Amino acid sequence: MYLFIIVCITIVILICLSFINFSDNYSTCLYDSLSQKSYIYVDNKNNIQTIQKSLNNQDNIYYIKNNSLYHYNKIIKKLLLCNKYNIEFMNKKYNTKLLS
Repeated sequence: MYLFIIVCITIVILICLSFINFSDNYSTCLYDSLSQKSYIYVDNKNNIQTIQKSLNNQDNIYYIKNNSLYHYNKIIKKLLLCNKYNIEFMNKKYNTKLLS
């Protein structure tokens, strides 16, 4: 009986912890020099820097095609154009701040 209670409490705690965002995610506008457009993207600083560097170098590790971000020819995420409305929407949706 006590074991069951302990297991239940542990499960509840794990579920609660899963809703807490421990990562430091930010929103940013990734600039694609090929299309000359910017797209809003949410991730941690390191990933954002890596993706933007790849886009700048046009090395095709990361690239944007048809409003989607690709990594080695695999789609990672659909992207929205970067504008004030989309930035505010993404910041509210993911509880992030704009990376400056």
